[in-house]
Amino acid sequence: MAATHPMHLTDHEITDPVILDEILRQGKWTTLALAYLDEGLPRPYALTLSYGYVPEERALYFHTALGGQKFEILAENPLVCGTVVHDLGYVQGKCSHPFRSVVFWGRVEELTGIEDKRRGLDNMIAHLEDDPELVRQRLRARNETYARTRILKLTIEAMTGKEGK
Repeated sequence: MAATHPMHLTDHEITDPVILDEILRQGKWTTLALAYLDEGLPRPYALTLSYGYVPEERALYFHTALGGQKFEILAENPLVCGTVVHDLGYVQGKCSHPFRSVVFWGRVEELTGIEDKRRGLDNMIAHLEDDPELVRQRLRARNETYARTRILKLTIEAMTGKEGK
């Protein structure tokens, strides 16, 4: 996995795994960086997705439509880098913007079995919804939900954190 570069401002670095997990638990969106070769040249591709975080698995789950360029790229290269930012609000008149963020590296796989897809979507719903059971019941009543949705699992292999004050 990618070696992390030493942080320039070490007093801003977050190394406590409990705080890193907290940032991922509080987040709702992540931006992923993917890389692929286009006519022999390396190309970047970024996308922003809502997610569900499962700390025990050290994994993020995503749901997405059936098609798109991301699937072509991930088939070629499942290694990704991503970030989640916990915005603590810009401070007017001080040119200050406190935040906490996590940068992570990992591998993406597509879940294909109905039970795996259901579990992945359940993880997302539990992370994002205030009343997850209501949404779960609605989705379970419509089995076609899982047939027309792709579920991705990103297993985190390394991560770093940063805090801006």
